[in-house]
Amino acid sequence: MPRTKQMTQREVEALKYDGNGKNAQRHRVDGAPGLYLNIRPTGKKSWVQKLTVHGKVTYAGLGSYDDVSLEEARETASNNKRIARSGEDPFEKRGKRGIPTFRELAEEVIAIQTAATSAHTQKHWQSSLRDYAHPIIGDMRMDAITVDDVRNILNPIWNEKRDTAIKVRRRISTVFDHSVASGHRPDNPVDAVKGILPKKRVKKVEHHRALPYNEVADAIQTVWSTNAWIFTKLAFEFLVLTAARSGEVRKATWHEIDFDEATWTIPHERMKAGEAHRVPLSDRCIENTSRGARTHQRALYRSSEAL
Repeated sequence: MPRTKQMTQREVEALKYDGNGKNAQRHRVDGAPGLYLNIRPTGKKSWVQKLTVHGKVTYAGLGSYDDVSLEEARETASNNKRIARSGEDPFEKRGKRGIPTFRELAEEVIAIQTAATSAHTQKHWQSSLRDYAHPIIGDMRMDAITVDDVRNILNPIWNEKRDTAIKVRRRISTVFDHSVASGHRPDNPVDAVKGILPKKRVKKVEHHRALPYNEVADAIQTVWSTNAWIFTKLAFEFLVLTAARSGEVRKATWHEIDFDEATWTIPHERMKAGEAHRVPLSDRCIENTSRGARTHQRALYRSSEAL
């Protein structure tokens, strides 16, 4: 039987990604048993071997194309084939290939993803994976996780917590993308699970009635006519005049207000985008803010006298 012609280094280097920009492609590399070159849409390449171990077809990463030469990949693939034929698992013999668990790799990915973002973003990455992904796949090796495992994470929350589920799916997918790029596995199971998630049950959303512009002044006046705390009234009008989020107004501090420049600077740690935001203040805003500051000072003075 004629031997399979081996691909040259130049032929392997010439292999390019020509897919749809979404999923990785596997290119068969002749000259070694079950050896493939996995190419991501980004152009990142890694070695993958298709091998039958104990009657089960397995795809196993053999390392990054940049770190493992063609000759080394062929030698490793041939050795794995010989071990598998003897009835043993070559990957167990190699110490499980040093493949990390989902939890371990997720920690690395979070550090990379959140390095240029806010602590708020990092906290949400950690909590969403801790609450939904880690209980199911956290302690599993990256190459052992299946489409069903991912589906078991998303199914229970897909309809009830759709926004959360979408974020969890995106973050899990990012971890698997890093795993594929590192040669730990040849595919991203999140790509396959997208088409088999349950359909969304359509719920009728009833929004609050929008207040017409010409009724805003009356609404503010109505608030002022109540027995609410003075700072509640001031904060409500400040919120309307600046079109800010309620949380930004409630957590505002006096040193954020520049009375001379008539601006309010919200610090980066309280902004979703992680960048400081300057808000111009109208005369009415400055007037009410000054009033609030005076009221606050008087309250502090009376408290100190009472002591």
